[in-house]
Amino acid sequence: KTNLTFATEQASGVYENDYYQCGNNKCIKYSQVCDLVNDCGDMSDELECNNHVICKNTRRSPKKQLVPVSQICDGIYDCFDLSDECNNECGKQILENRMLKIICWVMGILSILFNSVMVVQACVSLKDCRTSSMLCTKSL
Repeated sequence: KTNLTFATEQASGVYENDYYQCGNNKCIKYSQVCDLVNDCGDMSDELECNNHVICKNTRRSPKKQLVPVSQICDGIYDCFDLSDECNNECGKQILENRMLKIICWVMGILSILFNSVMVVQACVSLKDCRTSSMLCTKSL
């Protein structure tokens, strides 16, 4: 794709190229590019910038959440998924205590086991129910 650069003549007679062509062919001033605002409407004025990051949970979304680089690893959660603070660059994790991690894993495994037992019990009772209903219809 080729972006056009527009030159405009100012009142002083000087030519300036201060317009940017968006991915959707809309034109905006260059001062609006990489300003953390979706001025184009298709995010093309913000996608190739290095002054911010896009939160992981909004990368595939049409409405992206942008966080300035200065706010990454600053101890304040700006992204809803905490990806601006809990990542390899920051060296932080949601659960930093080893014992809490173990407890969470054990609770997760127990939840899976108990839910599996409940599913098996439901299937058995459904099978018993079908068998009982067949006996009732045969006796009539």
